[in-house]
This record gives sequence, structure tokens and C-alpha cells, in this order.
Amino acid sequence: MPKPPAPASPEAPIYRMLPDSSSSATQLWYVECDEGWRSSIVCERMYGWAAEWLLIQLGRRPYASPESRHS
Repeated sequence: MPKPPAPASPEAPIYRMLPDSSSSATQLWYVECDEGWRSSIVCERMYGWAAEWLLIQLGRRPYASPESRHS
């Protein structure tokens, strides 16, 4: 049985690709960052391939740099 992912935190957020409901003929997507205590939109109105690529690049890296999280 696979192990469930660790919960979201500022140090290891969870990024999700979600459908953009405002798109018309072409399905567009947005990427959301869940840090456990807040959610933020990282990018919006993206093609599916671009959103998938961004998720791979982000992994579970922090959304903000350590310097900006403590200011």
C-alpha cells in the first residue's frame, strides 16, 4: 500500500493543477500552492502541458524564499 503524501507546510507545500472555469473553447488551467495554512495561485490561464511542466519544476519546494517568509 502506497504511503500517503506528507501534509502541506510552508517548507514543503503541495502544488495542484486545477481547471480554470473562465476558459472558453480551450481548456485552461491554474496552479495553486497549498502551504497548509494558506493557498495561493502561482499561475493562471495556462495550457495543460505548461501547467504539468510547472508542477514538475516546483516539486515540493517552498513557494517563497526563506528570507521573504521571515520578514
